[in-house]
Amino acid sequence: MNEKQKEKKSIVLIILVIFIFFNVAVVATDYANAFKVEHDALSLTADILIVDNRALIEAALTVFENLSEEAQASLESEKTFLNNLMEKIIELENESANITPEQKTLIFKAAHADALALNIESVAITDKEKIETALVDFKDLSENIQSLLENEKTFLDDLMVRIVELENKTDTSTTKIKLDDEADKLTPKQEAEVFRIFHANTLALTVETVKMADRKKVEATLKAFENLSKETQTCLESEKTHLVNLITKISELDNDTRYLLVILSIIIIFISLPICTIFIIIPFFGNICRKKNIINKPETGVNLPQDMSDSNSPDNSECSNNISHTENQTELHTERPKGIVLLDKKPTPIIEVEESTENVVFVKHKLIFEIQAVQELKKYITWGKSNSTNENEQQGILVGKVIREIHGGYTSRVERVILSKARGNAAYIETSHSEWNEMDKELNKLNEGRNDAEKYLKVGWWHTHPNMGIFMSGTDRDTQSKYYNKDWQFAVVLNPQEQRWGVFVGANAIPCKGTFLK
Repeated sequence: MNEKQKEKKSIVLIILVIFIFFNVAVVATDYANAFKVEHDALSLTADILIVDNRALIEAALTVFENLSEEAQASLESEKTFLNNLMEKIIELENESANITPEQKTLIFKAAHADALALNIESVAITDKEKIETALVDFKDLSENIQSLLENEKTFLDDLMVRIVELENKTDTSTTKIKLDDEADKLTPKQEAEVFRIFHANTLALTVETVKMADRKKVEATLKAFENLSKETQTCLESEKTHLVNLITKISELDNDTRYLLVILSIIIIFISLPICTIFIIIPFFGNICRKKNIINKPETGVNLPQDMSDSNSPDNSECSNNISHTENQTELHTERPKGIVLLDKKPTPIIEVEESTENVVFVKHKLIFEIQAVQELKKYITWGKSNSTNENEQQGILVGKVIREIHGGYTSRVERVILSKARGNAAYIETSHSEWNEMDKELNKLNEGRNDAEKYLKVGWWHTHPNMGIFMSGTDRDTQSKYYNKDWQFAVVLNPQEQRWGVFVGANAIPCKGTFLK
C-alpha cells in the first residue's frame, strides 16, 4: 500500500470515528435531558430541604451512576448540586441526632402552638385537623419525650373529646358552623381563576414556541387539571385543549428529532460504505492477490541513467550495466553510451512465491529472486538444516537485471548467486580483495558469450547470520554504503537454520520487500 492509499485510509477512519462520536454524543444528550426532566430532586433548594428528601436525592444519584460517561460529563453540574444537597441532608440528620429531649419537647410545643393555645370552651370543629396532627406527631416521639409532654397529651385528648361532642350535636349553632364552612369554599369559576394564575407560565406557552424541555411543565399542569372538580374542568375546557395541543407538539418535536438522527445516520453509513470499499477493502484484497500471484509485464529497454553505474563496487569497472523500464513507461531517447544495454528478455509469469520474513519499512524498491537463483542460494547455505558448514557465516554476491518502475522505484531480479570462498566463524566473516576479485571473475564468466542485453549486473550481496536475528551490523552497513550504495543494490541477510531472511536497500540499508520465486 503506497503513501496515497495510507492517506485515504486515514481519512476514512477519521470519518468513521467522527460518525461514531456524533452518535454517542446524541444518545448521551438524550439521556442527560431525560435525567433532568425525571428527577424532582433537582428542583430542591437548601432553604426548603428536609431530612425526608434523602430518598429523592439518593434515587437521582443512583440513576446518574448508571449513565454513560458521555451523559455523566454533560450532567456534571447536576451531580455537584445533588452532592451538595446530600451533604446538607447529612448535616440536618446530625443536628437532629444531637438534640436533647428537652429541646425536642420545645420543638413539639412550637410546631403545635396553635393547637395547644386552644381551650375547652372556645374549641370548634374546624380545629379538629390541627389537634389530630399534634396527636399523630406525639405518637412518633420516643417514650422519654412523651413522658415530658404528658400534660400536653392530656390537654389534646380533652380537646378531641370536646370536638366529638360538638360533632354529635344537631342544634342550630352546629348547622350554622357547617354552613359557614361551606361558604368558605371556592366556586368553580373562582377555582378556575386560581388555576389560571398558578399555571400562568405554562398557559403562556404557544405551539410555535414550545420546546421539548417544557414537557415536564406541561404534564404537571395537565395532572393538576385532572385533580379539579368536573365543574371547574368545564370552566377550563379551552385551557385543557391548549395544554393537549402543547403536549402533542412536544411529542412531534421529539419524534422529528429522532427521525432526523436516524436519517442522518443512514446517510453517513451510505457515504462511508463506498469509501471503505474503495480505499480499504479493494486495496486490502488487491494486496493479498499480489502476494499470491506476481505477474510480470513485458519489458522494453531504455538507456541507463548515469547515476546507476557500478563504479563504486570493488574491481568492477568492466562490469556492464543493464536497466529497463516497465511497460507504458516513457522511453528516454538519448544516445546510449558504451556499456549500456537494452533488456529484451520477457520473464515467464510466476504464480507461487515466498516473501521475506522480516518487517518491511521501504516498499518503493524490491528484490526478486528467480527460481535458479533461489535453488543455488539454498543449496550453498543448506537452507532449513544445520551442519558444520552453515554454522559459520557465509557470503557472496547477487547478479541479475534491474527494472525501473513507473512509480520511480527499482525492481532488481536476481538470476544467479555467486558464493565467496572466504570462511568465517559463527559471528564474523572477512573477505579479502582477492576473494572479491574471484567473485568478479565468476561474474565475467557468466557474462561470456552474452550480448549487451543479456549481461548481468551486480545487484547486491548476501551473507548469513547462523542462528541469529535478521539485521545489518555496523560492519555490514559499512560494506553496503561503500560498495552497494545505489537505489537498485540490495543486501540480503539469511538465517538458514530457522529459514528466516530479510532484504535491505541502498546506502542506508533500509528494510524493504524481497521475494523468492518457487
